[in-house]
Amino acid sequence: MQHTVYPQGTPGDTKTVSGKNILDIGASFITLYPDTMIPYHRILRIEYKGTIIYVRKTPE
Repeated sequence: MQHTVYPQGTPGDTKTVSGKNILDIGASFITLYPDTMIPYHRILRIEYKGTIIYVRKTPE
């Protein structure tokens, strides 16, 4: 599983993270190893086994 997110910083910049690094899926955040918290509103796309299962309609 891969997640494409908007990191804080440069507008228009994105980062892809592996689902292998997910430690917890909480009410408002996904927590990644070792201590990164990504709020759901920053997730742009989720891909699982080569299939896109979520795409955000409009960017922030």
